[in-house]
Amino acid sequence: MRNIWDFFDAKYVLSTPKSTRKQRLIANFNAVGLTDFEIVEFEPSKKYNANNLNDSTGFGGKQNQTLLSTVQHNVCDETCRNIANNMFTLAKKGYDAGCERIIIFEDDARFSIPFPAKKLTKAVKWLATHEWDIFYLGYCQWPKLVSWMVTSSVVKLTSPLCLHGYCLSRAGMEKVIQMQHYYNISRQHVDTLYGEKNWRKY
Repeated sequence: MRNIWDFFDAKYVLSTPKSTRKQRLIANFNAVGLTDFEIVEFEPSKKYNANNLNDSTGFGGKQNQTLLSTVQHNVCDETCRNIANNMFTLAKKGYDAGCERIIIFEDDARFSIPFPAKKLTKAVKWLATHEWDIFYLGYCQWPKLVSWMVTSSVVKLTSPLCLHGYCLSRAGMEKVIQMQHYYNISRQHVDTLYGEKNWRKY
């Protein structure tokens, strides 16, 4: 494999037309050999608030939350729902294109430099020979503080949060698409939703 990123058929970056993060993202991604990605722009929610500090994707929105409710993800407003539906859209985009594996990034995702290329290579080799639905490129384990090492580069997760960068297999894309059909009935933060599912999560 010429480039380890070639293992993934598509790499999408979730952004907005006016996001100021894209140039820094492009420079950072290029530094780690990731060049063939597509920035997909979505319009922010109608309640966009450029001064919102509780925002990880450029999709601002007024939030009236306590610190505890933020950590627990108890509040899911229009911005929250907008982000979730855009994540679903990207999963379906990859699925409809016939992809077997995709990566979805938020536009504030950044890789550490120096980049641990050997660790990623080992993780990709494991993904190539095992069944999985979603693979997190970084995570926060909450509220179940339980995870365990599968290899030196792969961790089995139980309730991960954070979706700055994650990979979906084709089976994982199918599960996301199925989830989208009932999301409006059970709305919540998309990372909480993914994390609580009984998926093959690593």
